[in-house]
Amino acid sequence: STFKMPGPASGIAIDPDCTTEFAKMKKDRAYRFLSFEILNPSDSKNPGPIVKNAHGTADQTWDDVVAYITENKNKPLYLFVDFPYNKNAIANSKLVFLAWCPDEATPKEKMLNASSKDDFAKKVGDSLPILTCTELSELDGQTMEAQVLKYSKA
Repeated sequence: STFKMPGPASGIAIDPDCTTEFAKMKKDRAYRFLSFEILNPSDSKNPGPIVKNAHGTADQTWDDVVAYITENKNKPLYLFVDFPYNKNAIANSKLVFLAWCPDEATPKEKMLNASSKDDFAKKVGDSLPILTCTELSELDGQTMEAQVLKYSKA
């Protein structure tokens, strides 16, 4: 059996690969996004672990991230996103943690998503800004950029 990192408040284990993949993203800017999900969320006795389920290459855009979320819109996801933005006419990017929990998710999935997101973000993502979205309309590029700019240095 593989070692699992101690899990979040919900008691769900985190696959160690999550941390390894995020480290690659942070150090090398290897991905536009990393997506993670809680396996077996409806198993009341043993949900989890949290595992990587997809990634986007560094040359992808925010629209590609939105397309991925749209394809998986009924499933709660955690994503680390290297969000591209312009500030003072200079192109830049900021790593953020995005918790996607759609209204269509089951009450159990919503509870697990909410109870696990802060610990997962801290343990894997090094306390990045946390953004939470429940509707596709919240993923509008300008809306997200305004959120990201709140966390960016001048």
